Amino acid sequence: MHAMNKFEAHSGIVLLGVVHGDPHGFKRTTAFLRRCRPDLVMAEISPFALEYRQRNAPRLYRELRANLHAAAANAGIPFLRALKHPPISRIGRQLHLPFEYRATAAYCREFGAEVLPVDCSDFSRRWIDTWPELISTANLETLLKLDDKALSISRSYDLAAQTILGRMPLPLPDEADQWQSREERISETILASLEIRGPIRPVYIGGWQHLTPGGPLRSIRDMLGIELNNCLLLDRGAISE
Repeated sequence: MHAMNKFEAHSGIVLLGVVHGDPHGFKRTTAFLRRCRPDLVMAEISPFALEYRQRNAPRLYRELRANLHAAAANAGIPFLRALKHPPISRIGRQLHLPFEYRATAAYCREFGAEVLPVDCSDFSRRWIDTWPELISTANLETLLKLDDKALSISRSYDLAAQTILGRMPLPLPDEADQWQSREERISETILASLEIRGPIRPVYIGGWQHLTPGGPLRSIRDMLGIELNNCLLLDRGAISE
């Protein structure tokens, strides 16, 4: 087990990795939470992103649809077909609260557990600053002309499982220094939350990349010293060797 000095190993926390665009994600997350009954769920969303989406998601989605009407007309594509184009539908989901947070919030209201947003607000703010360009008519028109090259959700989970097992390397992301700083700060927030709240069954829910070991960047899993048996994938639970 390799952990940085300022972090401690916390074998009791479960890391649940998700593919963010999973169309079955809400149902799967709800089923997982009801089965595992955590008393503290730490979700990969920042306080800034949470408040921003709660205030602005309806307006942004109206703007997306208005711009898409224009983009579809310019591209000669029926609006409903354009709305279902995978890159466009992914943008629509991105503007709303992520399924893992919505499912967790509903679970916590029902069972009296606590949900905490633990991502970094400054990181989210830089990302959200790109949204006006993302939903612009010009960008949507460009996306409508592209073939969708994204992996299927099931294939994405298969890739995640192999990477979490250490069988495939995780590529170095753009702005690697910022990503590494983000991993460290999320890990620090998780540790502080565990120390202050003392939960019995804590869970972290976030993108599966945070569960990868020994890559070019130290992941949350690396820094918290989490063993494989406490790393789960949303579509299958345990990851078998």
